[in-house]
Amino acid sequence: MVGLMIYVHVMPSKRHEFMQTFELLGCNSESQIECIYQTLFEETEKPNRFLWMEEWAGSESLQAYMKQDSFRMLLGALEVLGEVETPRIMKLAHFVEEERS
Repeated sequence: MVGLMIYVHVMPSKRHEFMQTFELLGCNSESQIECIYQTLFEETEKPNRFLWMEEWAGSESLQAYMKQDSFRMLLGALEVLGEVETPRIMKLAHFVEEERS
């Protein structure tokens, strides 16, 4: 599995629009079935600084997504809403939950 990390420092006046962007343009759409998980973190010490994270089934799926217009549209929207750091790709370890007796 691979992950995509995008740091975004959102302008306070654009916070609501940013949250809508997360809901509408993230990998949760039906067309992105290889996207397993998406979440958003906000830094407690720096309001309006977010970490957008996605988990993908494989690097091929993520690379294909990053070439699509929908991904370019997402990055364009984020750039309008604030400052975006270069997206990072990382390998993820798969952890299996053990059953507790």
